[in-house]
Amino acid sequence: MEVHFDNQCIVRSEDNDILDVDCWGFNEEQGLNMLHGRNDGETYRHSDMKGRKFKVNNDGTISPTT
Repeated sequence: MEVHFDNQCIVRSEDNDILDVDCWGFNEEQGLNMLHGRNDGETYRHSDMKGRKFKVNNDGTISPTT
C-alpha cells in the first residue's frame, strides 16, 4: 500500500482514504481504519480531525497528534 502525508493525515494514494484511530480510542493496540467521506472534501471536514492526524517520531514510528 502506498501512502503519503497531507496536512498531518496519512492518505492511501490509490483512493485518498485516510488513516483513522478506531472510535478515537487512544489505547495501546487500538484498531485503525482507512476511511473516506462521500467526497474528498468531506473526508477532511471532521470538526477537529481527532484520531486522523499523525506525526512521524524520531524512531520512525507514527503516533496520533491529538
